[in-house]
Amino acid sequence: MKHFLLIANRNKPEAVKMADCVREYLKGCGCVCGTEVEKETECVLVFGGDGTLLQAAGELKDHGLPFLGINMGTLGYLAEVDPDHVEEALKLLMSGPVAVERRMMLSGQVFRGEEELYEDVALNDIAIGSRGLNILNFKVYVDGEYLTTYQADGMVVASPTGSTAYNLSAGGPVVNPRASLLVLTPVSPHTLISRSIVLESCSVVELVIMEHPSREGAEGCVSFDGNEIMTLKPGDRVRICKSDKTTGIVKFNKLSFVETLRKKMGNRQEEK
Repeated sequence: MKHFLLIANRNKPEAVKMADCVREYLKGCGCVCGTEVEKETECVLVFGGDGTLLQAAGELKDHGLPFLGINMGTLGYLAEVDPDHVEEALKLLMSGPVAVERRMMLSGQVFRGEEELYEDVALNDIAIGSRGLNILNFKVYVDGEYLTTYQADGMVVASPTGSTAYNLSAGGPVVNPRASLLVLTPVSPHTLISRSIVLESCSVVELVIMEHPSREGAEGCVSFDGNEIMTLKPGDRVRICKSDKTTGIVKFNKLSFVETLRKKMGNRQEEK
């Protein structure tokens, strides 16, 4: 690879500094480093945390480019190259073919009546939530068939990649990121049954906002990869399914899925 696009989290000075250093290093090696996608672009280098990579993946979803994340954040499930190993990773990129994992993405649409208000994709998750201290009342349909009604703070519909994000915080299962499926996890449901539901990737999920029985006019909101998009009113519908888009993640790490979980989530005392 010789043509790169560099994206840095401008709110992190260390990420911007690292990107500048990498740009100079690559130029010194005869590479081209752009600030926007060009016909020759072969790989996107993202400097920040997983949030920066998620945003970049969404913005560049139509280009099919692989991403390499340089982790300037904390855990870094997606941005797995740490600053101490950047030069080594760059040499591998420039020297020959690299492994790229194609990660499943989600497609989401928001409807009010028959009007489509919004459509986009997400790599991690699409979630609905309540406004303020109100409880959200909503129905869940799978492939057009009624599943159940929840009174809860919200619902996370996650991809396998997103299983370690909001889904995990809400008590959902961790899934191998190479899998192809949907995970539905209710957020603080007001019921004794609070289990997640795992569906085939071909499933179509529809979340319908209902009037709350004791809070007339209570509103919700919908977010794509953690970015709040719009307010939801009673009667609004959010339809979610597997997208025909995927995100390519460059993989240098030879650790198995289980080893990665242990390193990222395990008890640090066990590593000593």
